[in-house]
Amino acid sequence: MKVQVLPFLFASFLSFLSGGNALQVNRDAMLGTWQKAYTNKIIQYGMCPLIHLTEVNQTSIEIVYRDVSFTGLKRSKEGMLSKIKQDKYQLEWNESDEEEEQSTFEFWIKYVGPIIDGKYDYIFVVDTEYGDISILARNASYFMEHCSGFAYQKAWTMGHPILQPTVQNEEFCQSFGL
Repeated sequence: MKVQVLPFLFASFLSFLSGGNALQVNRDAMLGTWQKAYTNKIIQYGMCPLIHLTEVNQTSIEIVYRDVSFTGLKRSKEGMLSKIKQDKYQLEWNESDEEEEQSTFEFWIKYVGPIIDGKYDYIFVVDTEYGDISILARNASYFMEHCSGFAYQKAWTMGHPILQPTVQNEEFCQSFGL
């Protein structure tokens, strides 16, 4: 019995190192508007992060990212999202004047919440290069208020012991049209 368990544990470990078991991601359930609820980044670059995904064709999704800088400047950038593997995506931002920003990166969708009204309620996304985690929710304030314990526990089991709530103030965000 012990001999059969060892190969399974080794295969599980290799699967973990390669990004884990492939998650079945429903593309249509990803589309729409997302708010970033949590991240493990200690330094955040803005407030009210808002992400909108729109289908372009069967292989591409347009992404529009908007936020407000800590100085009150409303920012926006656009790009294309394409699927590389079952649960791995590549994001390529359109040309920008900010040369220090990385223009292309890959990420895994590591966990998805329930589908409500045809859309995922929340997703856990991990950057493949740095391992940074972000939790996106349809309603970040609600998710933070009602699901924070779950978020911390799930992130911990995924190897991300530190989570920072993103800066969300509904009235402030709405004043910027976000």
